[in-house]
Amino acid sequence: MKTFLSLLLLLGVMLSGLSAAYAADEPIYMCPMHPQVVRHEPGKCPICGMDLVKQEPHVHTETAMPSAPPVETAPAVSVSPVTVQNMGIRTAKVTEQPMSRSVNSVGYISYNENALQHVHSRAKGWVEVLNVRSVGDRVKKGEVLLEYYSPDILDAQNEMLIAKRTAHLMSEAGQKSLFASAETKLRLLDVPEATIAKLRDSDAALRRIPILAPQDGVVTSIGFREGMYISPETELYTITNLDSVWVLVDVFDQQMDAVKVGNSAEIRTDAMPDKVWRGKVNYIYPDLVGQTRTLKARLTFDMADASLKPNMYVDVRISGATHVALAIPQEAVIPTEDGARVVKVSGSGEYTPVMVKTGLKSGDYVEVLDGLKAGDEIVVSGQFMLDSESNLQASFRRMGAQ
Repeated sequence: MKTFLSLLLLLGVMLSGLSAAYAADEPIYMCPMHPQVVRHEPGKCPICGMDLVKQEPHVHTETAMPSAPPVETAPAVSVSPVTVQNMGIRTAKVTEQPMSRSVNSVGYISYNENALQHVHSRAKGWVEVLNVRSVGDRVKKGEVLLEYYSPDILDAQNEMLIAKRTAHLMSEAGQKSLFASAETKLRLLDVPEATIAKLRDSDAALRRIPILAPQDGVVTSIGFREGMYISPETELYTITNLDSVWVLVDVFDQQMDAVKVGNSAEIRTDAMPDKVWRGKVNYIYPDLVGQTRTLKARLTFDMADASLKPNMYVDVRISGATHVALAIPQEAVIPTEDGARVVKVSGSGEYTPVMVKTGLKSGDYVEVLDGLKAGDEIVVSGQFMLDSESNLQASFRRMGAQ
């Protein structure tokens, strides 16, 4: 495999090939840059793409060499153990591996709309005390958001106080029924239980009634200000629980079959490169996005630490269903315009390039659909040199057959 000897051999084969080619009656076309490329019809050089140049035939008295049959397979390359060690050749076995199709995309954080709660009043009135004033404020369940004055709630309180004052005039059953009716009316107006308990021990109605936070979360919208008149139609607050978030992802059409509800997923962000969040695909939207022609998928992630914020961009990896298949390391594959090749160990110190049909890529492995069988040994490092040597020997054979 020494360069000098290979060049001498190439020159000798070129000369013999040219002699045989010129001895034929057919016209000869050669590449000006690569004289080893010889054809009997016009065309382009497969190496550099230049037009082949017609050569004037020379008359020879020798009989032209008979044409050899076409070479069907790549020739094997023999390499000594010392050369194998110097080249750093490494091999691996063809084995069965769990393969899953993964989809890599980009998504963005969105609020979990199932964790949104809107706050309304049950009665008309005027806001007198506003405790939570800003979007982004965190609140706890049961925290007083505001206090307002409502004539309807004031009337319901007075009914309860009247029932309390006239209780001695009624039977025990009548007292219970009247109190229950008054308290029910207050509950229907969303008066907190603590306020109703305070009225039982009080002789006067309360002017301001509190509205409490229905859940822990972050205030994401406020629809009023202090002193405003509100009604049941007024959306006072929107409170979002950030213990879980949605990630919305665009999936291209060629990836759609790999994305199913229930698939596991993970996200990363450049803001925190050392952290990985894991979740699942919980919904796939039924139609494509009009402009991008992509399918939108929704992923759910637990986010108790609230480290990811809505509208942040994240890198998404969705894992598809797993199946077991013959696979080889991706580094062993030699891509070509006709497909893919690998260099197979065909004997002790012998290496043969073979065509393979590859399938799914998963991690560092690629599925083998045809060309190899379980237990075959292939080269994963140094295969390009061996493949080049085999191609060179094949070129010599073709030139010798012309």
